[in-house]
Amino acid sequence: MAGYGKVIFIALMLIAMLAVLSASAEPVTITVITSWQDGDTVKELPAQFILLIQRLYGDADGDGVVTSKDVLMVFDLFLLKHEEPSPSILSSCDVRPKPGTNGKSFGDGRIQSDDVCWIVNYLLGKVQEP
Repeated sequence: MAGYGKVIFIALMLIAMLAVLSASAEPVTITVITSWQDGDTVKELPAQFILLIQRLYGDADGDGVVTSKDVLMVFDLFLLKHEEPSPSILSSCDVRPKPGTNGKSFGDGRIQSDDVCWIVNYLLGKVQEP
């Protein structure tokens, strides 16, 4: 059972990667089955992890806090448009217009000036929800 710690470590790394890369706030279930051989018998130990990723709107860098760094990142994406925003940035920073497009309650799939303004207002405590 010496490899059990490695498997748990790998499973936790997968969970951390899902938390960073996920673009939805839906629960993610990960099932890990560790198996080892004890003499002639193969033993298994299942473990299940359920992860709910809570998104903080305006948190472009994913550190769990909305700061001026997030504003600068989103402003840079809007102003320079030198790269496409990642799905993670879009899901947390595409907060305007409201109502949104394509049946969404807010957002239009792009980072625009109104998204940057909303994040600044959130940082200043003037708004709470998109």
